[in-house]
Amino acid sequence: MNKITVIGRMSTDVEVKDFNGRNVANFNVASQNKNRIKGNDGRDAYGTNFYRVSAWGQAADVASKYLKKGHRVGISGDLVIRDYVGSDNVKHTSVEINNAEIDLIETKAESEAKMMASAGATSVNTAVPAPAPAPAYGFTPVETDSLPF
Repeated sequence: MNKITVIGRMSTDVEVKDFNGRNVANFNVASQNKNRIKGNDGRDAYGTNFYRVSAWGQAADVASKYLKKGHRVGISGDLVIRDYVGSDNVKHTSVEINNAEIDLIETKAESEAKMMASAGATSVNTAVPAPAPAPAYGFTPVETDSLPF
């Protein structure tokens, strides 16, 4: 059994497909690793890991409704490493998280508002309110009447 937990940002929007009568949501997550590398400018930088995520059933439905590119998420699921030959006839390796449980940590708007506040900005654009925290598969949200399950 291979289990993995990752916290990172969604690098793609959610794509939902029907797979033998069951919904599957696919998206990518990027997370920073602790291995220091030298950046193009010669300074220390951190590397980035990319994961393909698959969520099934109710988790897929919730992901498609609440998650967007740029959101910070916590992902937990089965680690799957696949080797394949691409259309360019080159062998590639894909790191995937299957049967994912998803927790929305922070939307992109919330993150930007925090960055502005910490930078000493005196006003925050409130014309578009930040969306309410989205429920994630695996915990009981405060308001259960509006959820699809």
